[in-house]
Amino acid sequence: MSKPLIFKICAALLGVASFSLSHVSFADSAPTFGDVKKKPTLDQLYRSSQLVHKYADFSMFHYVPKGDDVVEQPERSRLLFRTKHGSPDGYAERKGEVIFYYNAAGKLIRVQKLSGES
Repeated sequence: MSKPLIFKICAALLGVASFSLSHVSFADSAPTFGDVKKKPTLDQLYRSSQLVHKYADFSMFHYVPKGDDVVEQPERSRLLFRTKHGSPDGYAERKGEVIFYYNAAGKLIRVQKLSGES
């Protein structure tokens, strides 16, 4: 064998060895399933962002089911109703000069017309 061929073989073996060693060290530093942190949701990112948040006045929404918690969704001009246990109990949304109230199944249960000054 000539010297240039031996050098090429040695260089190829060193390249393979360095690639496999770097691959092993990368695998050792990769996170396992227990180490993975949960990423924030889009809602959490929106709340903590410096963006201008949409404001909505929900004072004209008069009906709330008894004992329900209210969750505001200003970007949709909508209120969500949830029971104390967290299950959905309906929603209300404003469309123009009318507020529509729906039950948990999405069926219309009440209509509230707004006066001109509201």
